[in-house]
Amino acid sequence: MKHEIHYITTDLDLRAPVDLTPLSHALEKQGLWAYLSGPWQGLWSAQIGAEESFPEPDPYIAAMLTAIESLDQPARDLWSACTIREFNIGYDCGDRPWAFHQELLPATLARIAQVGASLVITIYPVIETDAVEAAIAVLKKDSWIRRRRGKANGYGVHHADSSSLKKNQAEVKVTLYGKKESVYVHCLMQLSIEGEWVLQEIIKKEVWVASCSLKPQAPTE
Repeated sequence: MKHEIHYITTDLDLRAPVDLTPLSHALEKQGLWAYLSGPWQGLWSAQIGAEESFPEPDPYIAAMLTAIESLDQPARDLWSACTIREFNIGYDCGDRPWAFHQELLPATLARIAQVGASLVITIYPVIETDAVEAAIAVLKKDSWIRRRRGKANGYGVHHADSSSLKKNQAEVKVTLYGKKESVYVHCLMQLSIEGEWVLQEIIKKEVWVASCSLKPQAPTE
């Protein structure tokens, strides 16, 4: 199965020894949105994204920079208090095209430096199998998941330990990101006699909430 190399999105990752909720709210007033914000490993963590999606990182980062540059002084003080301010650019690996190029303009790089942020590039391995794609297609239609996450904002696939599974089974772990909440699902897929992957069992379903904690939820009936 062929996999395309493609840009996923850019996260603004923030860490600070103080509560970043006011900063998250200030950035949301400027047109961004915080899909994760809360305590993490003794610090406060926040992940920020732009409302609009773009096919490459430069305009996406530029939109977030405009919001950051418009912050009032109290929010700027919280921004300065952050020990980590990273624009994390994510890409999915693939076997085509032969050479994949995207650029950040000098003006954008200068603005990143001006606000005291750093640049990170994250490369994700190819793990989207037919079973994963079939699971995502089913989960996207799940009414409970659609209510919880609101407007869809992509998904992330996690490595699954499938060493103990039969050849006609596949373990899938995926997070479906949304405007309201993000839903993590761990499920088991079964290959039917017709050669199609079908959902056999939802092993675990959890919801990412604003506090950055996971709240277990019962599988949808």
